[in-house]
Amino acid sequence: MPTIAPIQPGTGLCQYDTPEVWCRRPKAEAARICRNCPIIVACATNALESGVTDGMWASVWLPGTRSAKPLAAARDQLRTVVADYSQRSPAAQDHCLELHRALHFAAQRSRSPRSSKPLGEAS
Repeated sequence: MPTIAPIQPGTGLCQYDTPEVWCRRPKAEAARICRNCPIIVACATNALESGVTDGMWASVWLPGTRSAKPLAAARDQLRTVVADYSQRSPAAQDHCLELHRALHFAAQRSRSPRSSKPLGEAS
């Protein structure tokens, strides 16, 4: 089983993988992970403002600069992500945050020595 590295709250779910692992994921799988990320709006906004041209950002594959038309279409998709996800219900936002917390918890547990005590039992 791979080790999950703990990261700081407020970072994307993609940060739980190394860049090498994340970049080898199938696009559809990476997009599914992104769609459940609590910082998808910040990610899309960052991609738009910084002018990135390649890779998976906020569930949208950016195809590079070889052809302007597909890149422009991808940027339009990023704008749609910002508009749609900015209006998510509180329940949907809470769901994404809970996923992030669960991964962060699992990452911290995978880095600490195993205890023989069940979770919740006093030390």
